[in-house]
Amino acid sequence: FILLPSSLLPWDSLFMFRILQFPWRLNTLGMVLLAVPGAVAVSELTKKELYVFPVIAVLCAECIWHVNPVLTRTFGMSDDMTWQDVLDGKLCDPCYSADYVRVELAGGDYLPWPHPDYRTQSRTILYMDGSEAGIELKRAYSYMSLELENSSEDILVLPLTWYKGWTVYKTDGTMKLIESFRTDDGLLAFRPQGKGSYMILFSDTPLRRMCTSVSLIALVFMYMTKRKIAVLPYLKR
Repeated sequence: FILLPSSLLPWDSLFMFRILQFPWRLNTLGMVLLAVPGAVAVSELTKKELYVFPVIAVLCAECIWHVNPVLTRTFGMSDDMTWQDVLDGKLCDPCYSADYVRVELAGGDYLPWPHPDYRTQSRTILYMDGSEAGIELKRAYSYMSLELENSSEDILVLPLTWYKGWTVYKTDGTMKLIESFRTDDGLLAFRPQGKGSYMILFSDTPLRRMCTSVSLIALVFMYMTKRKIAVLPYLKR
């Protein structure tokens, strides 16, 4: 996992792995998997007092070697910096370019691909041709709603990044699910079915439900394990 993010692999050809967005995330798995054997190795090496100082010196040198590039990066605000510089990403690092405001989204880790240029993206509801629909989108956390006063069925593009889980309902008396889809530039769109009230919600996905189940099972397992360890001395008596 530590070697995989390197140039040894032809990442330009591995299209199926683009879901990672940043291959260096594999380093995290490598470090987790090496934590226990690394600690055991250091413990074994430092059993002899002769090796204690060399091992600590090597570890400190390795740490400084990795941290030094971060400390020497040229970023920070100056008196002559404009808001346009912030939008262009110069605030974070001159070697980066981004189509979003880096001070708001940092590395954009959770942006899907594709996604629009958020620096110029309209914050209003649009038609597919890019013209404004003149419809107000009311927001309240993950709940959004809008009112259509005409029976037009032109596709509406919402100022929302498309993620699996966004759902659109028509709420005139009943909750009728309206088919929604992702536009070419990664926004949420749907075709309305006549005038009336519409609601946009973020619903559970199979992956989210699975993660919740795994977390609950792990919590129960930890509780039972801790309880078993706590009562073990009394059982031995």
